[in-house]
Amino acid sequence: MNSTMNHTDRKKLQKNYVKLVNDVKYYQVSAYLISKFVLDLRMDAEIKSAKTEQEQMGKLLGILQTRGEHSFKHFVAALKTSSPWLADELDVDVEVKSEKPYEILEKIQICDVSIADFIPEVRRTLEKSPTVCRNWRTVANSMRLHHTTIQDIEENNRFRTSNAIYDVLQHWVDECGNQKATFGSLIDILQTERMAFAADEVEKLWIKLSSTNAPSCQLS
Repeated sequence: MNSTMNHTDRKKLQKNYVKLVNDVKYYQVSAYLISKFVLDLRMDAEIKSAKTEQEQMGKLLGILQTRGEHSFKHFVAALKTSSPWLADELDVDVEVKSEKPYEILEKIQICDVSIADFIPEVRRTLEKSPTVCRNWRTVANSMRLHHTTIQDIEENNRFRTSNAIYDVLQHWVDECGNQKATFGSLIDILQTERMAFAADEVEKLWIKLSSTNAPSCQLS
């Protein structure tokens, strides 16, 4: 099973992300998903390695989006016993708007715009994700920051996750430059690391920023 979830079902997960992470426990749905081959034992172990129940659910939601078009249906079925009200909400059809030409253009341009002038906004956006806050080192490694840089950030920001995320973003720009430290690259990194909620929030931030026609956008 290596196809991706369809667009409508992904949107349903993203819309209900906070409820799912806070109100559902991984152990409540894991056995059913494994029995339906949505998850394998390696994925199960990976999810269980997360330190908090919220992070476990965050990892699960990221993995589900890569497990084929039937993974959503099986997830909803798994919820019917423990969280029937959430299962009902996910079963409701959502309207998926067709993209207008300017929205498609925005998604093309997003790949080329540096985060350099928007680090405070990006930091606040990433802070919404408990998974990013807990795993900022993973994000930093995916950005290919030097290991000594990551060590310095960790040493200087013990128990201050907000500052650590800010420093990671700043060093990414400084070490890799505007051509690599872009909104598009950040979204790709977050999606690769199965932080789908954070990736979606960064894309929303870019659309919001671009709608203001900010003069400080730096194109690579």
